[in-house]
Amino acid sequence: MTTQNWTLSDIPDLVNKTVVITGANSGIGFEVTKLLAAKNATVVMACRDIKKAEQAVNQIRQTQSNAQLYVMSLDLASLQSIREFAAAFKQRYSQINILINNAGVMKTPQLQTAEGIEYQWGVNHIGHFALTGLLLEKLLSTPNSRIVSVTSIAHQMAQTIIDTPDEVRKYNPMKAYAQSKLANLMFIYELQRKLAAHSANTIAVAAHPGISPTQLNQRTYSSAASVYLEKLLGHKPQYAALPIVMASTHEDIHGGDYIGPSGFLQLKGKPGKVVSSALSQNTAAAQTLWAASEHLSGVVFQFRRI
Repeated sequence: MTTQNWTLSDIPDLVNKTVVITGANSGIGFEVTKLLAAKNATVVMACRDIKKAEQAVNQIRQTQSNAQLYVMSLDLASLQSIREFAAAFKQRYSQINILINNAGVMKTPQLQTAEGIEYQWGVNHIGHFALTGLLLEKLLSTPNSRIVSVTSIAHQMAQTIIDTPDEVRKYNPMKAYAQSKLANLMFIYELQRKLAAHSANTIAVAAHPGISPTQLNQRTYSSAASVYLEKLLGHKPQYAALPIVMASTHEDIHGGDYIGPSGFLQLKGKPGKVVSSALSQNTAAAQTLWAASEHLSGVVFQFRRI
């Protein structure tokens, strides 16, 4: 079976599989959570807003009464919260079969994380970098586990991976978002190279949803015209979730694959393997990004099983 022939019916039974997904209570993350729970996965919903996450659980259980859903607090804008989440998770669970780095912010005002990192960069990239590193031991000890990071076609707009100080002072919300999504991709590609070098059976995969009128977009400074175009050119969240689900579960996925809609400009369409920008595939730039990410997060990846 190839990715071009993949459908929802090809999602395997995920009984006894543990999935961690960030930002699971709304938008595409919510749709992914529903689909995985329907296939009997144990889904740990790592969310900043516990009340909204519990409401999402109740909504899913209206149609899936036996859904194995568990809410845990995680604020990706705080490295302390990430460390607390990782420690609590490792005490409660013996394995992670799939880690889905899904949560994100888009085109925010010029803000900073708790550690003073530019907010979009900090939440979308550094937070997930730290989370993955802190959970890596558990992932490596779980046979055939996967790490899936959700990026965006907006990564193609980014021309650099890290701003110079002058560029930071001229903050551009869309540019910052594009850079964070480029970082998501470069992180996965470099992570896969490191996993392969250590002969790990864990793989790292990237995915993007195309364009979808989700709450993420509705919370930005989008004009009425841009919202209309998103609805016209994009697809509904339940379809936008499919590339992430494919990347997380399909048997024909390999480390370093990039999954997205296969339609015009990757805006929408059936999920399949797609191609990312040339910069995202630059190994030297990825190594620079990795070193900067370790420095900013304080998390150093340990690839040897303990």
